[in-house]
Amino acid sequence: MDTKTQKHPSSPMLRRTGKNKKIHDGFTVIELIFYVAIVALLGSSSMFLIFNVSDVVVKVRNQTHALSQGRIAMDTILSEAKYAQSVYTPTSELLSNIGYLSLATPIGVPAVERLAFVDFYIVSGRLYAKREGQASYALTSDRVNITKLKFTRLLSGSKSEGVMVELALQENPRSSQP
Repeated sequence: MDTKTQKHPSSPMLRRTGKNKKIHDGFTVIELIFYVAIVALLGSSSMFLIFNVSDVVVKVRNQTHALSQGRIAMDTILSEAKYAQSVYTPTSELLSNIGYLSLATPIGVPAVERLAFVDFYIVSGRLYAKREGQASYALTSDRVNITKLKFTRLLSGSKSEGVMVELALQENPRSSQP
């Protein structure tokens, strides 16, 4: 047997070299505990990072959805206002933070009428539109809460009128959808 690589009979993991120096073939318990602690620390840090990143992704997705819903609502209101003949003031609630707008429009007029009306209003934080003779429909989803809908009637000297629309919304924390 070669004296330089003899195994010590009492320790199978220990080898002796030519000058009685010991060489370890494995890890000590302290080294294993140290390595496990490092791996656990790295694992918990990465899980914390992953959870934070996923929360940020959900918040950004909800804010993007709210912005998209606001844009669709504004486009719909402004499109109707563009073709409307006038603001129907007897039923409109102007200058209120939770306003109601009724427009007299030549679009979708019933057969015996000269003008039709389209209304915009809020119910339970959602913005709705209702055209005369039709069912109302939501312009925003339940994932969005309308906090301000203010209509201001703008008049100029030449009998033309316009509407300024202020819309504020936020994500709905009570929504069940992701």
